[in-house]
Amino acid sequence: MKTKRLNNSYIQIPLDDSFFINNYKNLYKKENTSKIDYESIYIEAYAIDYRGEMHDSRKNNSFIGALKFYQNNCINNFVFNRDSIKKLPLLDPSKVGYRGVYYFKENKQIISLVVPITQNRKSYGVKDYEFTIKGDTLTLKQKKSFFKYVYLKQKLSKENLKFRADW
Repeated sequence: MKTKRLNNSYIQIPLDDSFFINNYKNLYKKENTSKIDYESIYIEAYAIDYRGEMHDSRKNNSFIGALKFYQNNCINNFVFNRDSIKKLPLLDPSKVGYRGVYYFKENKQIISLVVPITQNRKSYGVKDYEFTIKGDTLTLKQKKSFFKYVYLKQKLSKENLKFRADW
């Protein structure tokens, strides 16, 4: 996949501006998203390993991932310092975060994100995740992995609600 840097960031986005439209939005269902709270962000709280043991991400990791859903089936995976959870930074998807989309495929809710696929962050590709939402909790499982991640909902400030995703 060919990528370009996002606004003086280390994050890469697809070079083709129509990548998500051509590969996802025009191909898959975009329905039954009533459980998603578009005025909140879902912040990673726990990782569940292959043995089923739960680990507190907020204590064990310096940086935390957070998912923001947009009503046009775009999603952004923001990463910020765990000390920023109580007072979130500006979450402008045109400047920061890993871009993706969410949709239904074979009766499963899927998130597809363009993210680094190598440890040195030089190669980018698409990773697919299945997700479910129950109440204020989102569970995420990467396909072909035994690990699961639990995210907890947090309301966004009015300042962070003004941003839109347009990919």
